[in-house]
Amino acid sequence: MSVERVAKTLAIQMAFYLHFISSEAASYSAFLQNAAMSILFLTMLFHRQSTEGQSVLLAVAKWSCNFDG
Repeated sequence: MSVERVAKTLAIQMAFYLHFISSEAASYSAFLQNAAMSILFLTMLFHRQSTEGQSVLLAVAKWSCNFDG
């Protein structure tokens, strides 16, 4: 991961923190993080063209994060 990506990610997180009150910021931030992870997971799966290296535990952990909050 490049320094530029990390800086952009931190800037987005700070924007949420400064714009919303803390409880709302956490909800919006968690939603965006979950959406980003889902997109990245599907992109990885598409590029690999197989499910090798994936486990049921990983799928359940990702799925359970959708219900947090």
